[in-house]
Amino acid sequence: MNATQFTFNILKASEYLFHLRADFPDTKDPVGAIVRNSTSRGEWLREDRHMNSFPFSPGITFDMIVTAAPDHLKVEVNGSHFCNFTYRPNIKPGEVDTITVVGDLTIQKFELL
Repeated sequence: MNATQFTFNILKASEYLFHLRADFPDTKDPVGAIVRNSTSRGEWLREDRHMNSFPFSPGITFDMIVTAAPDHLKVEVNGSHFCNFTYRPNIKPGEVDTITVVGDLTIQKFELL
């Protein structure tokens, strides 16, 4: 109920193919933020923060689906398109070896198809 942040990461070794960090709205930032990024040779690249609205609410269950397309990832939240994330250099989806989810959430189901 007091969620402040969670992250979802798709990695190859220590390189991030996709990093999504949800910063819940608070008194300092009443809108919240969803930061997307990746790394190249250990360096963070340019962040993408564009969003039409913050799709998460503390204490409310949500479904997030991340689908790999040939040149980008597609993220859906609760059945609605949220964003596309174009792959950055150096990592292809078939090379992924780790997925992490950490922060202020409880995972009820995780599927890898």
